[in-house]
Amino acid sequence: MGNLKEIKNRQASVKSISQITKAMKMIASSKISKAESMVKAGVPYAEQLVYIMGKIAENTKEISHPLLEKRSDVKNVGILIITSDKGLCGSYNTNIMKISSNFIDELKLKGKNPVIYILGTKAKNYYDRRKIPYKWGKANWVTDCDFADEMYLMFAKDFKENVFDEFHIIYASAKSKASYKVKNIQYLPFVPEIKEENSSKKAGNCVFEPSTEMAVNLLVPMALKQLLLTALLDARYSEYGARIVAMTNATDSAEKLSDELRLSFFRARQEAITTEILEISSAAAQLSKS
Repeated sequence: MGNLKEIKNRQASVKSISQITKAMKMIASSKISKAESMVKAGVPYAEQLVYIMGKIAENTKEISHPLLEKRSDVKNVGILIITSDKGLCGSYNTNIMKISSNFIDELKLKGKNPVIYILGTKAKNYYDRRKIPYKWGKANWVTDCDFADEMYLMFAKDFKENVFDEFHIIYASAKSKASYKVKNIQYLPFVPEIKEENSSKKAGNCVFEPSTEMAVNLLVPMALKQLLLTALLDARYSEYGARIVAMTNATDSAEKLSDELRLSFFRARQEAITTEILEISSAAAQLSKS
């Protein structure tokens, strides 16, 4: 009977875990559609801003802006590491921290000093437990324009004040709802992309009104804010996708284990009944002899 009680306790525990994983999957599923629509809405806007900056670079010999200044001697490299605030999303945060650590080690081997910025409870806990210093850290982050603007102002200020000479963002970018890839993109100095296909569209010199300088001063902050917001949205979307996959696998495993425990319970109960019958039969046989 002790074995039956133990199996029953395990069944109850597995059922409870299954209910939690199902709930987590449902929550992530309810949020991922909104996150996906926000990413799809934000990416084209960011791409167009970068494209326009590329057109300015194509048609202008020199573009002057503090956030476009490429420094010859890069000593300090800023890194923003974006992780989730909650767990139960498989190897999502582990993969981000692994890529980040490898990049930091590479910088140190090259004699460069990493200046670390942290976004997300998981990364903050990781660095706090290991007592690794970082310049700035925030948990429980949100994906809205005000937060992206606030962070842009901080990074732009630190870049202008030479806290770092180059800045990178490491985050998970969604390939689909079920998969993602950890990206390491250069954020500062901002480098407008000049794609080959764009060159074929070039028809003479473009004219920017009222002036190219004013266009650059307006577009650079806009592009950087949007790129940062897009990274935040993409990271959150990837997190939800990773959580859905992880919770689906966990639920399937719990249900499989529950089935195995049910069979084990039936076997153990049958064994207990058989043992009792044998004991009764033996006792009856002994009484008949006496």
